[in-house]
Formats: sequence, C-alpha cells, structure tokens
Amino acid sequence: MDTQIALITGGTGGIGKEVARGLASRNMHVTIVGRTRDKGQQAVRELRMATHNEHIDFIQADLSLMRDVEQVAQQFRDQHDRLDLLVHSAGVIYLKFDRTDEGLERNIASSYLSRFLLTNLLLDLLQLSAPSRVINIAGSRGKGTIDLGHFNSPRYGGMRAHGQAQAANDAWTLEFARRVDGSGVQIAALNPGAVDTDIRREFPQWSLALLKFIFGRNAKTPSEGAELPLWLATAATDINGKLFKPPYQQISVADSMRDFTKLRQVWDASAQATHMEERLSRLLLLQTSNADR
Repeated sequence: MDTQIALITGGTGGIGKEVARGLASRNMHVTIVGRTRDKGQQAVRELRMATHNEHIDFIQADLSLMRDVEQVAQQFRDQHDRLDLLVHSAGVIYLKFDRTDEGLERNIASSYLSRFLLTNLLLDLLQLSAPSRVINIAGSRGKGTIDLGHFNSPRYGGMRAHGQAQAANDAWTLEFARRVDGSGVQIAALNPGAVDTDIRREFPQWSLALLKFIFGRNAKTPSEGAELPLWLATAATDINGKLFKPPYQQISVADSMRDFTKLRQVWDASAQATHMEERLSRLLLLQTSNADR
C-alpha cells in the first residue's frame, strides 16, 4: 500500500501535535500547519526524532485569514496529489470582538470558516484518495442554534462567538457528510473535553489562573486529548456524519441540528463568507496551467 498522507492544522502544539505524533508513528507522511515558523520547524524536528519518520513537513499560515487557507491548499497541492486524512485541530478563543483585515469575526474565521474552506479546497484530493477521512476537533455538542444574521457582528464576540463557531462546526460536518455520502470520503466531529492546551492563549493571566484552579487535575494532557481523534482517524468503522466525545461515545444530535434547510443555509453562508467558489476556481485553474507546462 502507498504511504498514506495526512494534513493537520494546529499541528505545532496541543492535541494537533499529538495527533501528528501518533500518525507519524504509523508511518504516515504528515504535514502540519501552524502560525509561527520557528515553532513549526521545532515541532518538525521533535516529531521526526521521536517517531523516526522523516516524512513530516510544515506549512506556515494564519488560519484566521482565508487567503492563507487558500495558500495552504495550494502549497499542499504542489507537494501531493492525494490526501488520505485531514485533521482540523487549529483554534483559539478571542475574548474581545475583533475582525480580521478580510472583515471576518476572528473566532468564527479561525475556528470554523478556515476548516470549511480548506476541506472544500482539497475535496477532490480526498475523493481521489478514498477511502479518506476528515476529523473535526471542536466543541461538539450536537445541539445549539446558529444566528446567521449576526454571524459577523459585535453581538457575538468572545465566548459567544466561540460557541457559534462550535455549533457551525457540527452543522457543516452533518451537511458535508450528506454531500459526500457514498463517495468513500467520511467526516466526523468530536469534543475532546477539557484539555490543557494553549487554545486560551489570548485570555488574561488572572482568568487562566482561575481556569487552572477550576479544572485542576481533571484537565487531560494533549496526549490524552489525542486518543479519540486518532481512533476516529484509523478505526475500521463508519464514522460519517457522526459526533463523538470521550472515551469513544457517539453524541446524540438534536432534531434542530438535523434541519436540512438550516444546514444548507449554514453551508451557503459559509461559502459566501469565504468566497469558496472563486478560490476553488482559481486553484483548479492554476493546477491545470501547471500541468500544461
């Protein structure tokens, strides 16, 4: 069998890095995506040494910016013609309302829209590599409402915006699963629980100290947090359109989250916000141009 190829966002630290470690230990060719070049290069050196696998690469990107997401897709395509596993682990919680220079609310952009866009920009590679999988590491709950009318407004800043992003992750996981059903591509989302990572790195020190006191010894290590996504990535079971929580328990999905009309509305709004069709056309045109040279 050809070496399987995995792409992991947020792979320079936390759960994403431990997922990368587990996959590299299984001799997969792993590409990790992160914001900081020095941290990314250090992660590559550490993972190569720990797993004795030289096939670990790094792509630098700020995933709150859709132009960087497009660049990740392009760089990955330049290096690979298949994709067996896409793991979304990148995410950060911003407590204050803030827009990126592309006009998107930063929580929604980094923790949800980047995942939606990158998956769709690489969908053809996932289909060519089927059976393939997409694993969405999020705050899955299987319930909640998405306020599309205020998706990008100060009404949803901080933790409320983060909650909107997590509900949206569930929604597009369900809709994507419906669209790819029978193609050999599967997608699942999961809630890893309380894990000691730097997702709250933008919090003030006093709140970090308070959270550490509340969670105490109950918070999992990143290695423990990676157990469920690694199982979903490799288990010989049907995971398409399912949500999970530790240890390996499926989450029930509320009827409100199965409203096909609402799911399509979330999809359409996300495609519009990310300019998905325009970016996909540009990528495919560039790929065709390169192939003709």
